[in-house]
Amino acid sequence: CIGDTKKQVKQAAITCMTEATTVVGNRDIEPVLGEVVNCIVNPGETKEVVHKLAGTTFVQTVEMPAMSIIVPLLVRGLRERETAVKRQTSTIIENMSKLVENAQAAAPFLPRLIPALEKEADTIADPEARAVCGRALEQLRRLDGP
Repeated sequence: CIGDTKKQVKQAAITCMTEATTVVGNRDIEPVLGEVVNCIVNPGETKEVVHKLAGTTFVQTVEMPAMSIIVPLLVRGLRERETAVKRQTSTIIENMSKLVENAQAAAPFLPRLIPALEKEADTIADPEARAVCGRALEQLRRLDGP
């Protein structure tokens, strides 16, 4: 709907998504939620939003509502060309996944995140960025269970 060609439909989708962010309930990501919605509308802003989110100190338990808003941004961040963006995205994934207390809350998002991280952990040229991807992947596999 956000990509709809009809202006009214697109605006209604943006309004709906903006309203949905009000119930995320995670104070750590609240400051960037408006930018996350804007990034969904304008994918060219992914790098800037990832950079801003990478500067966030995550302390609050991460639950399903927060992941539902952030995971699409993280997947997009892993698809960016720049290694720095991929490294920052992996750091965000690692930090957020450490704060997931209920592994079942993360389960719906793991099929999108794990393959994307596996790909980057295998193909990224920078050894430091590859290591960050590997650590994030370990955290996600911990949530994925035995």
